[in-house]
Amino acid sequence: MNKLYSRYLLAEFLKVFLFSLIACGALWLIADLLGSLDDFVQESSSIGLVVEFYFVQFPKMLLLVIPVAFLFSALFTLLTMSRHHELIALQASGVSWMEIYRPFIWVGVVLFFVTGYLSTGPANHAEGRRKEILEQIRTKSADSKTFKKGVPYYDSLRNQVWYLQSLDAIKGEAEGVEITVLNEVMQDEAKYIAESGRWNGNFWILKNAKVMRFEPKGGLQSETPAPMIQDGRFAVPPKQLALLQARPEELGFFEIMRFLKESSNRSSRALAPYRTELFQQVASAFIPLVLLLFAFCCCGNETRRNPAAGVFNAIFILMAYYFVMNFFLSMGSSGRLPSFLSVMVTPLLFTGVGIWILREKTLGYRS
Repeated sequence: MNKLYSRYLLAEFLKVFLFSLIACGALWLIADLLGSLDDFVQESSSIGLVVEFYFVQFPKMLLLVIPVAFLFSALFTLLTMSRHHELIALQASGVSWMEIYRPFIWVGVVLFFVTGYLSTGPANHAEGRRKEILEQIRTKSADSKTFKKGVPYYDSLRNQVWYLQSLDAIKGEAEGVEITVLNEVMQDEAKYIAESGRWNGNFWILKNAKVMRFEPKGGLQSETPAPMIQDGRFAVPPKQLALLQARPEELGFFEIMRFLKESSNRSSRALAPYRTELFQQVASAFIPLVLLLFAFCCCGNETRRNPAAGVFNAIFILMAYYFVMNFFLSMGSSGRLPSFLSVMVTPLLFTGVGIWILREKTLGYRS
């Protein structure tokens, strides 16, 4: 008996969930297309490039629509069953509320791992790839896929300050290279200025360069031209140099971890957006489960409302959740709150409210 009603509940829920997922995905696609259509038309973009533009965004789209579709479908399914007296029939057969909720929780646990995987890598990389394709469309240049501009970097291991006018992290090529070597007291010891640089797999080879050496007091000691410089000290990989150029939301979990490790000398305020994004990527996995609590809170054996009311409930809950979440995330990114606290306030707050409402409803049913 238990397996029979569990399969029934799961099948009914999954049908609505898949429909909601497709519908929310279609709405996202239409909204994004309306915003990007001018760029596609004005630049006469090929169909293949437009398809690639939306294909690479698929992980990000899933991350955005999964919690929305999950909440809508859970509310709609439970309200429909309540209106048709199916929940009362199940309870009359000795099925508890926890047993009724169990199939929904199973799906929520699966989505926990799915959204966790998407939020810690694929969805963030999709945002960076989206910007690159847009730049490619506007400049009509294939090089814009991987071209980074204005890259500053401090190598604390070797006491070097790098500045690159442009960097192709994939090809390992750079233009306008300027490397300042610092001494033990953080004063300029030497400066290498090159027209271009190429990564050979172990270090950078500088071409058409000049070397400026400084006295201990800071004055210029000598300036020497150098057609080519091969120095093993210039060993920062291109992808590591490109990390600083990327915005926090364009980096995956392990990339942010590496960035924070390499940038430990920077101020806490400068690193706050990266720490906040790191914790938020983990916390994003809990959003479907937190929202599911409110789906349970809005349903009960006394509910006789039209299932369409679940849509309005879901919209209100989503607006409240994302408003509070974005408010505290902005506080964390600006350094006004500790990053971990700014990320965890929203899920903990809504989880607490959801559990309290659900407990009150459960006690009300028993009385």
